[in-house]
Amino acid sequence: MGNEHFKLMVDLFHMNLEDKSIEESFIEAKPYLTHIHICDSNRLALGRGNLDFKKIIDIIKGIGYRGYISAEIIQFPRQEIALEETVKVLRPFLSA
Repeated sequence: MGNEHFKLMVDLFHMNLEDKSIEESFIEAKPYLTHIHICDSNRLALGRGNLDFKKIIDIIKGIGYRGYISAEIIQFPRQEIALEETVKVLRPFLSA
């Protein structure tokens, strides 16, 4: 678009459903990427679906992403449990 203020927020749930390659989508989005919505394949906490978060986190690290990540998850079975499960999976990325 030729506008320095144009940035992207990507949504892992939709990337999983719609994109041929999550990795290629992250690489293509890299110059514009400022925010990532993260959840598992079923929109539940990380680890409750079938996405490979080690691979996804490695992709995110590999493109040098340093922006925001937010969990956009269904708070099942309870908010506290969903949060704990998500943080457990994300902790290696957050502490790096």
